[in-house]
Amino acid sequence: MSDQHAAVSLAQLAGELDLAVQQVLALGARALAAAPQRLSSSQLQALLVIDQAGSVNLAQLADAMRLIPSSATRLCQRLVAADLVNRDTNVSDRREAVLSLTATGDRRDLSSNRD
Repeated sequence: MSDQHAAVSLAQLAGELDLAVQQVLALGARALAAAPQRLSSSQLQALLVIDQAGSVNLAQLADAMRLIPSSATRLCQRLVAADLVNRDTNVSDRREAVLSLTATGDRRDLSSNRD
């Protein structure tokens, strides 16, 4: 086998391998998107606190969960990104965020989502 022929075969093999990797990654992404969303114990606890209260502000959530405010904020951001919690501005105090469950968060069977 000549060096030129080997280089062409190697380049072709690399291209085929790249395509196969892309297909596997796409398949993994589709499987992950279709898989039921799992909640951490902190996320589950936050949803339960919000569900029981109907709505809370970040300070109330942090207090109920015994978190520092910055941790409650990060937790809330993850729940908002997962479309489980709404974060709205309080109409009487625009500095305050009010948290409530979204329709998606409200429909979840929270007891079956523990890690």
